[in-house]
Amino acid sequence: MVDWLRFGADMEDLATQTLRTGKQVTGLLGPTVIQPYRGFVENGIANVRARVMEQPVFDSEPGGLRIDATLAANLLRWIVLDMAGVEVSVTVCGKTVTVNSDADGFVIAKVPVGDIEPGWHEVQFSAMDRGREVTATGRVVLPDPASRVGFITDIDDTILSTGMTEGLKALRRTLLRDAYGRKPIPGTPSLYRGLARGTDTSRPESTFFYVSSGPWNLYSMLAQFLGVRGFPRGPLFLTDWRPGSPTSDEDGKVESNHKRARIRRILDAYPDMSFVLIGDNGERDPVIYQEFLESDPDRIQAAIIRDVSGSATDIDDDFAPEDLVPGSLITVRDSIQLAKLAQRMGLVDELTVEEVAMIAGLIKGPNSYAPTKHPELAKQRRDVVLRRLRETGLLTEEAWNRAVHGPVRVTPSEDVLTDAPYFVDVVLRQVEEDGVVPLPEGLRIDSTLDPMIQQAATESLEKGLAKLEATHPHLASGLEPVQAAGVIRFIQLG
Repeated sequence: MVDWLRFGADMEDLATQTLRTGKQVTGLLGPTVIQPYRGFVENGIANVRARVMEQPVFDSEPGGLRIDATLAANLLRWIVLDMAGVEVSVTVCGKTVTVNSDADGFVIAKVPVGDIEPGWHEVQFSAMDRGREVTATGRVVLPDPASRVGFITDIDDTILSTGMTEGLKALRRTLLRDAYGRKPIPGTPSLYRGLARGTDTSRPESTFFYVSSGPWNLYSMLAQFLGVRGFPRGPLFLTDWRPGSPTSDEDGKVESNHKRARIRRILDAYPDMSFVLIGDNGERDPVIYQEFLESDPDRIQAAIIRDVSGSATDIDDDFAPEDLVPGSLITVRDSIQLAKLAQRMGLVDELTVEEVAMIAGLIKGPNSYAPTKHPELAKQRRDVVLRRLRETGLLTEEAWNRAVHGPVRVTPSEDVLTDAPYFVDVVLRQVEEDGVVPLPEGLRIDSTLDPMIQQAATESLEKGLAKLEATHPHLASGLEPVQAAGVIRFIQLG
């Protein structure tokens, strides 16, 4: 019987090799780059992964069908030319190993680093490409055992709004939006940061592991999305969608077997840690998580499933942790319910006294005392509320002293970060055209964008367009949405 998957894989390898050889002979082969992936450390071994490929070329002014630059970039992610057989040196904490990239361009290395400090460590990659040294910097993490608990989370429809059950809508979101245009599930960035911090600020932050059935081709976009939205940094475990990849289970489900294997790998890597699993019921997370609740009841603190329809729930506002059935999945409606569950299970803090005082102080003048615009005034107003709480006996002298000396912590609004997707897209295209591909993790780009002005302009345009569509209903019912552009002029500068 013909193994068509294996046959397809062989044909793909032959096509890739032929294209690579043809480009080399004709001198059309572009520069080689190394795409690092975040890895992890276990038992003194750094598990490192990267990919060697021809530098992608993004056309900032696509012709022909006038495909949007974002669409072009997303499509190009799927047709990168892998570079096989490239010798790559991998260095972590002063220890170096040398490996060759495999037929798909992947570099998979195990570096013996010994007893190192918990936390993130840099990984240096180096290779030679036609007499030119190619370098890249990645990172690996060693979870701190003092954090006691780790988190394993799905991505699509758990933290990233994808709509995997919506067919064409999911495809449109994937192809027509970049990392800055993709929306998180409401509330998840701040909730995940709270989970990482936990209830004891003196302990190290918990490590997050992101496990998805998405392909490695989407790694750079997903890593960028997590960074832009302020999710805790953590290793990503993706999959290979190429023909012949042994990723399907007995039910023919590609995602299922991949997630089982990766979750098992994480549990085995850190036998002294317990974990919380977070997913959704859009695909097979409930089945997989239930299996781990049964096979590893002492390791899984909770398995939480977000209902993608936003209706089903296993808890109510009056529930207590002891009401939960041991070994059972917990279904929540949204991030608010998940936060309540996490708080009552001791996984995340409630608001601190100073945070409550800050919110109360905003009532008198939301704009004047906004901590994002006027942090000093916001702190003064907060301290007024704290003093009143102390004077009325609702706050002890010790609690007041601790709260009044607490700093003002501000997290940028989730929406502010994507107020200028077109501007950000142009900036990223310019950086990529200058040869910074792939974008290194932690890259900082200074620009002329003012997020606050951008947000104000966006809100003004949205209100104006809404009035225009209300006056002229045919505009709202058209095939294409009404768009607008604005110019901001500083009067004092002429």
